[in-house]
Amino acid sequence: MINKNSVIYHLITDRFENDSGTLVELLSSPDYNNNFGNYFGGTFKGIEKRIDHFTELGVSHVLISPVQKSSAYHGYSYDHSFEINTKFGSEDDLKNMITALKEKSIGTIMDYVTTFVSKNNPLFKEKTKTKKGRDWFLFKDMASHPVYRDYYDELVYKLTSGDSELLDQVNPQEYLGYFGLVDSPLLNLKNPEVVEWQKKVMGHWIKNFGFSDVRIDSGFIQPRSFIGEITQHLNEIIPGVNTLAEYWDFQLYSGAPCYGFSNSEFDIKGTHLMNNLETNQNFFNE
Repeated sequence: MINKNSVIYHLITDRFENDSGTLVELLSSPDYNNNFGNYFGGTFKGIEKRIDHFTELGVSHVLISPVQKSSAYHGYSYDHSFEINTKFGSEDDLKNMITALKEKSIGTIMDYVTTFVSKNNPLFKEKTKTKKGRDWFLFKDMASHPVYRDYYDELVYKLTSGDSELLDQVNPQEYLGYFGLVDSPLLNLKNPEVVEWQKKVMGHWIKNFGFSDVRIDSGFIQPRSFIGEITQHLNEIIPGVNTLAEYWDFQLYSGAPCYGFSNSEFDIKGTHLMNNLETNQNFFNE
C-alpha cells in the first residue's frame, strides 16, 4: 500500500547494478557519455544484491523501469508486450527479486507504459494492416473520425503546444508519435478494444510476477476515464493494488487532473522544482 509516508526508490534497471556488483565501475568510465544509449548490464539479480541498501535508506517501495522486451536500455518503448527483457534476466530472476524485496517488507512497483508501444511491436505491425486495426492507433486521418476526433484533436493540441499547423513539422509520419517520435506510435486509449488489451497486459504482469503496485507512465496525456478504469480493474484482480499516475505539470498550479482516477500522482516538474528549492530564488514564481 502506497501512502503519504511511503519512501519510493526509483531506478533504471540497466544502470543500477549487475550480477557481479561491478556496474559502478562501468558507469564511472570516461567513455560512459559516448556510450550512454547502449545497454550497460544492470540486472534483476543486481537489484536483489542491493536489498540491504534499500533497507538502510528506509525504502518502502522500489519502482523499477519497464521489464518488457525492448531495444532501448531504459525500456520505455517496448518491442513486445508479454515478453521479458532478457538483458535484465529471466522471468524467474524477476520473480525471485520481487519475492526477496517482499521478504524485507519492500513492495515492487511496476512501471508500465500505456500510452505507446515501439513501432517494432507486433501489435503495431499487425493492427495497422487493416482499417479497423488502424483505429488502435492515432493516424492523421482520424482528424475526421466521428468517434475519436475529440481525443485526436486533444493530443494534437498538446503535441503542438496549441498550434496545430505545426503538426507535420513536429510529427512528420502518418501517425501520432509520443512527442512526435516516429519510433513510438501512440495508442488510441479511447478505443474499447485497446482498453481491454491494456487490462490483459497489465493483468499478466501483476498476477504472474507479484508486483505490489503500478506506475502509469505519461498519465498527463491519457483520458482520465481510462486511468480510472485501469485502476478499478487492477483492484478487482488484486485488492489493494495502487496506481501511481505520472503527471508532468508544466504549470505548477494548474491543478491535479488525475486525482480521483488514480490512487496517487507522480509530478516530474513539481519534483524538479522541489529539488531546486534551496538554489532557485524564483521557486514560488514558477
